[in-house]
Amino acid sequence: HDHDHDHDCGHDQDCGHDHGHHHHDHDHEHDHIHDDRVSSLSLELKGNVDYDKIDMWLGGLLPEIHTDLYRMKGILAVEGYDEKYVFQGIHAMFEGTPHEPWKPGEERKSKIVFIGKDLPKERIEKTFFECAATAELEEASK
Repeated sequence: HDHDHDHDCGHDQDCGHDHGHHHHDHDHEHDHIHDDRVSSLSLELKGNVDYDKIDMWLGGLLPEIHTDLYRMKGILAVEGYDEKYVFQGIHAMFEGTPHEPWKPGEERKSKIVFIGKDLPKERIEKTFFECAATAELEEASK
């Protein structure tokens, strides 16, 4: 007599039997900051900076590096201002506000920290120092 079973199911074919093979997808992507390309750049400039130069510098720099820039912050000694100018930024957005006044006798200097990945450090540094107020540049070149 005839049993109607189909035994032509090859080894590689799925015959509707579950043979207990479980496929777990372990493709996790964690966006950790300990990427080798992530670093910080800290710049300090003694004396005053020129407000217009700083404004133009950030205006030109940020659109170029904002995707790799996680954060920046700093305190600027802006020529013509008695207050410390505090600013911070995340990616392409930044804001600055006058803060407490420089104390009498306190050394005026500007300090900025950038945190990001693959930052063009040498260019950032070089162009930052070009923001020094003109009187400071003349002093430095004597």
